Amino acid sequence: MENESQRGIDSAFLEHNFDILSKPGAPRWPPASSDRPSRQAVRKKRDLLRHLPPPQSRKILRRQFYLGEVPFKQRLAIYKQIRQFLESAEEQAEKAEFLKPRFFTQQDLHRREVLVPDETIASFAGVSEKFSQSENIWFEALRHGCRVHVLPSDESEGHNRKVILSGSARATELVADRLLKTRELQEHGDPLIDIKKPPVPAFPSRLAFERSGTLAPLIRTVWSYKTNPRPRVIFDLLSAKSESISTVKAFVEHVEGLVTSLPSTQRHESPHPRRVATALRELFCHESRQQLISTTALNTAISFLLQHGFMNDVQELIDRGGHVATIETFNILLRSAAKRQNLGFFNLVLRVMGRLRVRPDVHTWLAYLECLISPAAKTDLVKVMEKKGYLKDPDALRSVLRLMISELLIKHFKDGGSVDGFFNKIVETAGLNWFPASLIRKMVVVTAQLGDASAMTRILDICKENSLPLSSDIINDVIRFFPNDTFTALHYIIMCLQGPTAELNQEAYARLFINARRNKHYNICRVLWRYACMNEAVSRTMRDDVTFLLFHNVAREGLAEQDKLWWTCAGKVLVGVDLHLPDFPFKNDLLRTIPPEFHDNPVASFLTPLRLEGEERSKQRLAAKAIVKHDVEIGPWYRPTYSLAHMLEVAAELDKQWVGVPRPAKWLMQNAIQVPVEFVGHNLKD
Repeated sequence: MENESQRGIDSAFLEHNFDILSKPGAPRWPPASSDRPSRQAVRKKRDLLRHLPPPQSRKILRRQFYLGEVPFKQRLAIYKQIRQFLESAEEQAEKAEFLKPRFFTQQDLHRREVLVPDETIASFAGVSEKFSQSENIWFEALRHGCRVHVLPSDESEGHNRKVILSGSARATELVADRLLKTRELQEHGDPLIDIKKPPVPAFPSRLAFERSGTLAPLIRTVWSYKTNPRPRVIFDLLSAKSESISTVKAFVEHVEGLVTSLPSTQRHESPHPRRVATALRELFCHESRQQLISTTALNTAISFLLQHGFMNDVQELIDRGGHVATIETFNILLRSAAKRQNLGFFNLVLRVMGRLRVRPDVHTWLAYLECLISPAAKTDLVKVMEKKGYLKDPDALRSVLRLMISELLIKHFKDGGSVDGFFNKIVETAGLNWFPASLIRKMVVVTAQLGDASAMTRILDICKENSLPLSSDIINDVIRFFPNDTFTALHYIIMCLQGPTAELNQEAYARLFINARRNKHYNICRVLWRYACMNEAVSRTMRDDVTFLLFHNVAREGLAEQDKLWWTCAGKVLVGVDLHLPDFPFKNDLLRTIPPEFHDNPVASFLTPLRLEGEERSKQRLAAKAIVKHDVEIGPWYRPTYSLAHMLEVAAELDKQWVGVPRPAKWLMQNAIQVPVEFVGHNLKD
């Protein structure tokens, strides 16, 4: 029995109050009166949060959410306890009883190592887009059962994965024979085997070749999911197939289908993620399917549940499938706890790892690094990881860079460093010429938070000069940092669009459109609306805004003249992807909603200065919806003549000339920027 005094100050609380720590809003520890923060302390903390980068401030708020009333000294003890557990677990890992799960303590257990190609493993355990190259465990129901343990791909030999079979001597022999027989059938192209042997061998890991000092073949087969993705199936169709599952492979594929399923076409009282979570729980808890659970299925399911915050279901799945859990399973749980700053749950997962004798790895330490908020604490932990040799792994080093890039860049700027110096420093010290879009995005966010326009410009220039990838998320961040200055936001967005990869997604179109609408920029809104229609990126918000502006005839009293002009004229300036053309698709259908005298110029029918009521107002509203619907549905049939960056630049210059100068509605419509388009036809657009 473990001594209670050695279990740590919060052990009993963690083990008996799982729900309190995992559920937001539940009652928490009552604080002692001496630990209650004063009003001055609360005010000081709020002021500090304002000056922190968004990731840090969000982490502090999340931690406050879960441990808001835990005394400060006990919070520090939780951090200390986590680190002590990780260090002691690694020290105990040298002992054989800690290296092996309790399953191996049986004296009569027989272990056998075999080498099996990836395609043969896939025939038994299925294929997962995310976890196929990871460690995998399942049980074969032969005699008294055989445990099949596929080691990670980086421990492979050539094109074969290492597989450890555990069970009675006869059971391991039967499973090994079955693996060999399946491999032979694949080699001979047996039509009953759905996964064939590839014409060129598949090599699971280049890292394994590097460790052995040999070169990986230049011509080799790799698993591909993007070129031929699995079709997503409607949830109701999948749930009806659960009764027919009889193999480990079918179980994995069913779980993968559930987490990627499409919502039901019929309205249901529960949201789609909740229905999927219920189906996963019922699937894993069914007694007849316990022997079909594999690590891949478990990891896929809990990743979905953690993403949607279904903590109770996660706990139940771990209870049912813990016998196939690996270090990767626990790392998934730890990363989720770190992102949510739920330190209690983090500590609880570590304790379960200890009871199951699962050794922490570099990703466990990285999850703890993600838990930390203080730059000093992060730096200290990175030094510890470096001493342990974890940072020799390029993937681990890249993960550290992802987690600490904001703190490193802020410190670099405070020390008087430049953007170029920071890029060079990363390449020289880390030995990596590696800058993914997520890393660039965090650097841009830091410069925006610091208000350093020249640094942001230089980062984007370096990306353009070196063809570094930029994501649409950067554009969303730029828009958020300049809510009242569309022109400045556009300056940086155009720089992003001139790169090799960045483009506006639906969210970016909507954010930038709302920004330009708030600042009353006719031409920018006109370009964004038309390009969003042509790129099938019109959001519901954009559609509703344009419809409202189109049939808005009279502005309310008390507004400035410029504001009145915007509310009554903006919609007329924005719409009409192809209405200026002499002939356009479905012209007759659209003109049925327009008065005959306006068939040559349908948008002009909305220029009446009168407040229409009754039937006339209803007809005008229907006409506005018809024009907006026409733009959205016919837009993809056209291709713009010029790039979006070019058109936004011209539109911004035109809007700068229009600022503060009231113009008649007809003048605005006639002099707005022209958006040249080319008809390409239905389903012919590249």
